[in-house]
Amino acid sequence: MRAAAEPLRRFAIHGPCDGDIHYAVDPVARLPRVGDRSALERLLEGGSFAMQAPPAGGRTTTVHALARQLRERGATPVVLDAHGFAADAPLVRAEVRLLDQLRRAARGEPGSPGHGPWRIGGPWQLLAVALDDWSRRTDRPLVALVDELDRLPPPVRGLLRAQLGASRVRAVVLGGVGGLRGPGSGRLGRGLLRVRLPAFGAREIAGLYGQHVVATGQLFAEAALRRVGRWTGGHPWLVCALARELFDGLGLRGPVHLDDIDRAAIRLLEAWPAWFDRFVAGLDDPAGRRAVRPLLVGDAPLGPGGPGDIERARDRGLVTLDGERAVGGLQLAAILRAHARAAGVQVTVDPSPCRRPDGGVDLPRVINALATGWRPGPADDGFGPVVWAAAHIEGLLPPGGVMWQAAYGARQLVGRIDLPLVGRRRQQAVVGIKRRGGDEPHPLDRGLAELDRRMRPGAEGALILLGGRSGRARLAWEAAPSGREVLVLRI
Repeated sequence: MRAAAEPLRRFAIHGPCDGDIHYAVDPVARLPRVGDRSALERLLEGGSFAMQAPPAGGRTTTVHALARQLRERGATPVVLDAHGFAADAPLVRAEVRLLDQLRRAARGEPGSPGHGPWRIGGPWQLLAVALDDWSRRTDRPLVALVDELDRLPPPVRGLLRAQLGASRVRAVVLGGVGGLRGPGSGRLGRGLLRVRLPAFGAREIAGLYGQHVVATGQLFAEAALRRVGRWTGGHPWLVCALARELFDGLGLRGPVHLDDIDRAAIRLLEAWPAWFDRFVAGLDDPAGRRAVRPLLVGDAPLGPGGPGDIERARDRGLVTLDGERAVGGLQLAAILRAHARAAGVQVTVDPSPCRRPDGGVDLPRVINALATGWRPGPADDGFGPVVWAAAHIEGLLPPGGVMWQAAYGARQLVGRIDLPLVGRRRQQAVVGIKRRGGDEPHPLDRGLAELDRRMRPGAEGALILLGGRSGRARLAWEAAPSGREVLVLRI
């Protein structure tokens, strides 16, 4: 097999994606239809909408791609960037700064005053009057696109929406992370249609990585591409960053297999701790804990039938509800680590006895160490013990050795653990954590059946059942439906 050629393009991990230098998925094609029109057609016909995406989810890239296509279709895009507005800045100063942004956006555009005189309105009208002045000077319709709207202080956000809504621009796109908050009226009021940029699905991931295959000849196993989606949940930045770890971090030049994806994901989790903290930023209040609770204990459905707080987790990119319910293994690891820190979980057990002579991990000893070191977890909306148990297991393994994947159902978290390489083979195990609620019996049979479905031939399995009446940890071997022995810890 020939070595892969040096690619002419790269996977984007810093700033907006530029199709000339980065592998790219068409961002405008990703946008869902708005009503019965494409997003681009709706803007050209005068329809405004809000565009939501999680941090680093492709929103800025999409704003600039929309601007290019609008220009090609005969409109003039006006891109406003909402970065850098101080929360305590006087409103009149913020309005002047918005006008300065408009002037910069207008340079070189048809009919704009450029450096010449603008018609200036009074306070709270500067932007609207300037836009109306520009619209009278050109026969091309103006379309305003605002990026990072939710970074603006609420009074400035309301001022911007009010002036854009009252101006003579053809249409407006308001881009942000979460839902629209603050005052709004007219066409940019609370009834404004919203579209959410979807996560990458299997087709987008295959297409993006396929561009690298074409450029370099470096092949991907089909199972490896599927694993990318399970690790990342389809989050665009994570999909690209995982590829960068493959080729820049690991220096991989041959075909990409399943184990290569796992090694790159573990490197990514360890190399970018601050970035993963962004996923859970702002979710440490009661409402935020309610948002992530279904991801950990599965005791409430996600989506339209679930609690409204789950939208906050969706806004942060923690959960994807496009087509199927999914949370990436990397996002779930970020949740577990953040809540373990918040709850003051500290694992003090010496991990060395949990290693086998050949360098592998002795799973029964890991579970036994958990039973020996067990203490009641903090009462944190019901999932404190789950966090404590998961953090304890991770602390007994080599750094980055745990891949947790949510399996939604009644009060359960199923994690598949990818342990270090032993020789040329990767040791594998499946650990299930199930939490009993109220006076319900322990879900032993359901847990054993779930593990049985997920265990590959030769894999080890363990089941942790939380919420026992005695409060004492008890270990026993139980037979799964296939006859395989599974270590069961009742707490």
